[in-house]
Amino acid sequence: MGWIKLDDQFRNHSKVLAAGPDGAWLYVCGLCYISQHGTGDFIPARALVELMENPDNDVVWLRLIRANLWRKVQDGFRIADWLNCAIMPNRTTQEARKCREYIAWRNAVKLRDLDVCQACGEWQGESHAHHILPWASFPRDRFDVDNGLTLCAECHKALHREMREHAEMA
Repeated sequence: MGWIKLDDQFRNHSKVLAAGPDGAWLYVCGLCYISQHGTGDFIPARALVELMENPDNDVVWLRLIRANLWRKVQDGFRIADWLNCAIMPNRTTQEARKCREYIAWRNAVKLRDLDVCQACGEWQGESHAHHILPWASFPRDRFDVDNGLTLCAECHKALHREMREHAEMA
């Protein structure tokens, strides 16, 4: 059995309020569907039969589209903001690494640095994009490419070990 996570402020989110109670419930059912079936952010149109009491009633899913919670695509729907950090600001680091903005930031940092470690100058296969200003402390700088540098796995690990040691001394 899988689980889905909802921010504890989900019911107060402006998009959820715009969708109304039936829309919010369909949205949650959609999240459960994609988690159970492993379809990423895609809900096939045929799934509405199991998600809705009256699948022919398009009013509810239209509310989700108008509220920008779902997007209509060929053969179904995509959950808008599924990988967007903005919809759930309290995501875990693991979840945040899957969001579009993080992936775009990471790729831009690595591309700018030509995927070469900025500490040792080597290209050793696995590279990491490192936040210069820490993710947790500087949310406004999380996706600023100038707040990142490419490090090999070994240098990244060493840098974080050194940062921990300095923090313990303070």
